[in-house]
Amino acid sequence: ELSDLAEAFNGMLDRLEHSFEAEQRFTSDASHELRTPMTVILTQTELALEKERQPEEYRRALSVILRQGRRMHALIASMLDYTRIEMRPENYPLTDIDLSELADSTARDMALIRTQNITVTAQIQPGVRIRGNQLLLERALQNLIDNAYKYGKEEGHILVRLENKDKKVILSGIGFSLFVEIL
Repeated sequence: ELSDLAEAFNGMLDRLEHSFEAEQRFTSDASHELRTPMTVILTQTELALEKERQPEEYRRALSVILRQGRRMHALIASMLDYTRIEMRPENYPLTDIDLSELADSTARDMALIRTQNITVTAQIQPGVRIRGNQLLLERALQNLIDNAYKYGKEEGHILVRLENKDKKVILSGIGFSLFVEIL
C-alpha cells in the first residue's frame, strides 16, 4: 500500500510540474504574441498624433489600428482557448487560405514597426493558395518578421518573399525560410 501511495504521489507531482511548465509557456507565449500587434497600434497612434495630417492619412492609420486590434482580440481568444484545452491539431481547423494576401497584409503591417529604422518590403506572387489554419500561419509569419527585426542590423532591410515553385510554396526573408509542399 505504501508503494502504491508513493507511486500515486509521484504521479501527482509530475502532473503538477507539467502544469507549472505549461503555465510558464503560456505566459511567455502570450507576451510574445501580443507584443507585435501592440507595437503596430502604438506606432500608428504616435505617427498620427505627431503632426496634423490629411483625413485620408488618419483613416489609413485607424484602419491599421482596427486591424491590429482585431488581431489582438483573436489572439487573446485563441490563448484563452489554449488554456481550456490541450493543444491538438484538430482544434485548429484547416481552410483554404489566400497565402499571398495573408503574407502581403502581414508584411505591410509589420513594416510599420520600423524598429532600428529597419525597412520591410515584400515580393509576393499573387494567387498562392494553400490549405491551413489562417491564425497559426499569420502568427508564424509575424514571429518570423518579429525575429528578423530583433536580430537585424540598424537601418537594415527585411524582404518577405512568397513564391509557388514546383508545387512548393516558399516563404522567405532575411534570416528565415518557410517551405510548404502542396499535395
